[in-house]
Amino acid sequence: MGKKVGVVFQPEGKRVAVEPGENLLEVAKLTGVDLTSVCGGRRSCGKCKVIIEESGGNVSPLTEKERKILSSTEVAGGYRLACCTLINGPITVKIPEESRTGRQRLQVEGVETPVALNPLVRKIFVKLPKPSLSDPRPDAEILLDELRRQNGLQSVEIDFRVLQTLPATLRRKNWNVTVVLWGGRIISVEPGDTAKRLFGYAVDIGTTKLAGYLLDLSTGKVVAVDSLMNPQIPYGEDVIARITYASKGAREQKRLQRAVIDAINQMLSSLLEKTGVKRDEVYEMVAVGNTAMHHLALGICPRYLALSPYTPANRRGVNVAARDLGMKINPNGNVYFLPIIGGFV
Repeated sequence: MGKKVGVVFQPEGKRVAVEPGENLLEVAKLTGVDLTSVCGGRRSCGKCKVIIEESGGNVSPLTEKERKILSSTEVAGGYRLACCTLINGPITVKIPEESRTGRQRLQVEGVETPVALNPLVRKIFVKLPKPSLSDPRPDAEILLDELRRQNGLQSVEIDFRVLQTLPATLRRKNWNVTVVLWGGRIISVEPGDTAKRLFGYAVDIGTTKLAGYLLDLSTGKVVAVDSLMNPQIPYGEDVIARITYASKGAREQKRLQRAVIDAINQMLSSLLEKTGVKRDEVYEMVAVGNTAMHHLALGICPRYLALSPYTPANRRGVNVAARDLGMKINPNGNVYFLPIIGGFV
């Protein structure tokens, strides 16, 4: 392994050290630089134009592809196509305005349709009897027995992670607790009465943009909205380009998944900051997207979506633990991806 060289991206001022011979477009993607690449690095769109400032021979020579796409004025001004440029030494790279994806004003508002409120996640406040020498039942049995007696709940299970902290939680507020249930599973037990603090997160994963909605599941009202450009765009502007990139290997597929998961978490952080809602008060997330976006977000190989007969890995809804997907809602919370239709739809 050779000595690493420094690359500076302007105007962001981002710096990174890379091995000589690395592709400039790939380095920009990994560094999180805002750089357009409609074709996903296949050297066909000519959109990833950058300006190499005082390269001093620290990049690979101009390619024939670049000579065809770039004007003589651009070449004289230090323009290169990032996808065609290899880094040989320390360089400073300027990203011109026309090569940026940018944060655009995204339409996220719409008409709300009245629906009957029946969330799968719910909260129940219960007052529990304290154990004693005459009633030495285990903590978990006291909780389950009282849920059955006071609320008629049968066949309820306690998440293992909840069980680990249950003794201290029950005693913190003198055996007054709020139980959070997802279906028939207890995913959280909280000291005191927090029954009104029940939130969900809905995400629309579009090919171009992401939209996130923080909802009060007690009322069904949208509390706050945020949006971002889909950060997968630098890897390909359309779904075919992204499928092609992800099909290169596990590392590339993971990059696309990580990009969209990080952006979804970024929107959530913004929503929480706006509203004062705590991350642990968001117990469920629901996501929707076309088949390619669905597969990429879940880390499912999308390769065969682009090959006849264009079959998805799964068409039904998918439930996954938030912690397993890296979603920064309550770690015991659930993430549900809606069913897909098929193909690219």
